[in-house]
Amino acid sequence: MRFASVPLAICKSRMRIVETSRCVASLRVFREPVAQAAGFFPTFATIMTESIHKPLIHYVEQEILPRYDHFDAAHRRNHAEEVIERSLALAGHYDVNINMVYAIAAYHDTGLSEGRDLHHLASGRIIRNDKKLRQWFSEGQIETMAQAAEDHRASSGHEPRSIYGKIVAEADRLILPEKVIRRTIQYTRDHFPDYDKEQQYQRFRAHLLEKYSDSGYLKLWLPESDNAPRLEELRKTIRDEKALRAAFEESFSKNLDLS
Repeated sequence: MRFASVPLAICKSRMRIVETSRCVASLRVFREPVAQAAGFFPTFATIMTESIHKPLIHYVEQEILPRYDHFDAAHRRNHAEEVIERSLALAGHYDVNINMVYAIAAYHDTGLSEGRDLHHLASGRIIRNDKKLRQWFSEGQIETMAQAAEDHRASSGHEPRSIYGKIVAEADRLILPEKVIRRTIQYTRDHFPDYDKEQQYQRFRAHLLEKYSDSGYLKLWLPESDNAPRLEELRKTIRDEKALRAAFEESFSKNLDLS
């Protein structure tokens, strides 16, 4: 696989489509704060010359990403964009089809339109049923993409079946302690609006213990991400009840825009 160096100034662009003479198509680049926080910013100074198809980008931005506008605050369009960004960064370490990586990341949570419990399976079905994708991908590629979407969920209980599934699963697990805490509170407020503050804390605590604690179900799949040290940082807070309560109080007290 060939790589092309891209000037740092371009990498610092904020979520705009860029074109260079060494890229055959447009693709999104990292928003600087997200990329730096995710630990992927330095590696994204190189991008693959096999760039993303412009018609695919247009279709995703016009027809797929707007679906996220109707989901809960923790799964809005900005979440999908961040997963796309991190997936593209991780893809640079592997011999993969960058168009597939892009599409998988864009579709990975579209199944939330059918509810949260089985949204990963619904996302796979949406990929399989989208006839437009057949303009760019073979049936075999579409099946791999659908399986990757099915496998991305942290609670799925099994290892992703392909590198594509591992990439989107790892990209979906941006473990920044403050962000995990904020998104957990956002989700609780959206889905349990009748809970008082103490009930929200108990649900918040239970979720973090179930997913992120030392015995939690979350698994990390790729060594190239920086999720492991940040997961340990989060676990230190979870182990300390006073620290966990303080983190909740600080985030809860902020006037977050959850509309």
